[in-house]
Amino acid sequence: MRPIPNIDHFLNDANREIQVRHDSVIDGAFNIKRKFSSLLTQARQLKTILLAKQAELDRYIAQYRPHQLYPQSIAEDTRKKLQKQTYKLRQCRNENRLLRTRNQELGNDLEAAHKELEKVDHLRCNICMVAFKNVVVPNEIRNTNDEETDVISLSSDK
Repeated sequence: MRPIPNIDHFLNDANREIQVRHDSVIDGAFNIKRKFSSLLTQARQLKTILLAKQAELDRYIAQYRPHQLYPQSIAEDTRKKLQKQTYKLRQCRNENRLLRTRNQELGNDLEAAHKELEKVDHLRCNICMVAFKNVVVPNEIRNTNDEETDVISLSSDK
């Protein structure tokens, strides 16, 4: 018969190898866990820093925003005033155009009336003179040189 080999030796070697591998896996898991917790801690710190910076930025924005809005509001107010003035200017221009047209029409009417008046001017003068003589100087002596015009001579002799 043959001698029975000692398998315990093989089992012990295999167990030890399994144990070593198991320990290395466990050590790797612990290392990974340590690195993960370290990364998680760094991420939390960075998040805290980021939130602090964001709050600081918000404070700066809140502090300087009125200065930024102020010129915009001035520009907007100025634009509104300019629009109102432009509207008034357009109204005045239109009114001026209408007044110029009306003045031109009235000027033309005046010219036509003046021409008509020149046609009857000599009649107007004679009628006015006779009326003036009758009203103002009724007791005065009148000398007539011709029939168209009367010359009034005032005499102190009565």
